[in-house]
Amino acid sequence: MKKWLFLLVLGLLGTAGLAQAQCSSDPDEICILWTDDCGNCLNCMSYFGGPVTFYVVLMNCSTYSGLCGFEFQLVNADGSFFMPPPSIFVVSYNIPSYGINVATPPSFQVGLGAPIPWSPCIVLVSVDLLVFDYSSWCFGVKPFVPASVPGEMIYVAGHDPSLLLPMRPCTGSEAPDYGIACLNSQECPPPVVTDRNSWGSLKSMYK
Repeated sequence: MKKWLFLLVLGLLGTAGLAQAQCSSDPDEICILWTDDCGNCLNCMSYFGGPVTFYVVLMNCSTYSGLCGFEFQLVNADGSFFMPPPSIFVVSYNIPSYGINVATPPSFQVGLGAPIPWSPCIVLVSVDLLVFDYSSWCFGVKPFVPASVPGEMIYVAGHDPSLLLPMRPCTGSEAPDYGIACLNSQECPPPVVTDRNSWGSLKSMYK
């Protein structure tokens, strides 16, 4: 009996390992990370035994006015409905203060009462999980349906609600893999550097 209790306590304490990668400096990338700090691009993690949170972030926002809305949806890596394995539970979906989601999670079409100020790493949505074993799960983001801009995940510029800017995935390919992150998986793709316009040249447009 005592041995069983000891093992249970160890399990509830949880274990975690993070895989670090190098983010690109491209503008307007949407990514799923296991910390709210974009510095190390932590999109892969090994963990079980309790609560954990992942963050959908906009990296290198190309307008210094920040943003006043966004839209995308969470999906499993194969494009199916966002659904974790039986041993992983979604506790809550969290959007920024003063935000209203007119869709139903895991879809997000969010308007904000006040713009989120510019930052190189802006948290759009955080999702709290409970993880009870080492089940493997990969998931990502793709355009909201029906999309305001066909085929695009977008955010709304803070200074102009009519300006809808596309967000590009920081991992995987443009389609069907959108911004993939993984839990307890050896198949988690690292963030990729693309041949899109450089962050420096684009941000100069908004000075």
